[in-house]
Amino acid sequence: MNSRKTITAWGLVAGLSLALAGTAGAAEARPLLSPSHARIVFLGDSITDGNTYPSLIRQALTEAGYAPPLCINSGVGGNTAADMKARLEKTVLVYKPSLVTVSAGINDILHGVSNESYRADMSTIADNVRKSGSELLILTPSILG
Repeated sequence: MNSRKTITAWGLVAGLSLALAGTAGAAEARPLLSPSHARIVFLGDSITDGNTYPSLIRQALTEAGYAPPLCINSGVGGNTAADMKARLEKTVLVYKPSLVTVSAGINDILHGVSNESYRADMSTIADNVRKSGSELLILTPSILG
């Protein structure tokens, strides 16, 4: 694995650790993955599509000594947050994930989606994921250029 992909994968592993540890103090933090965090669905656009991103996370967790979770790729190239919101039930929540990661924003920028529309779509996605009982990890949108 090249160093850039390793850094990216390990960065997400660190993010997953924080997300799954909840608000407990360091001494009380639960393990990175427990039996209740065994199914991760990756919602996103072309950055997620192609299975590279989910595969890197699975590989990084395995190399770190954790039991590998079931990683389900729900990335569709070209999707905006509105597209992801429209397919959330059929391509994410149907799998009853314990954790959902969301990577969105680049296509919204490229298609001139307003900040208000993007915020509303992401809020709806977040609300629906939380209502389903899944934990949520929203990734920072990638930088263009």
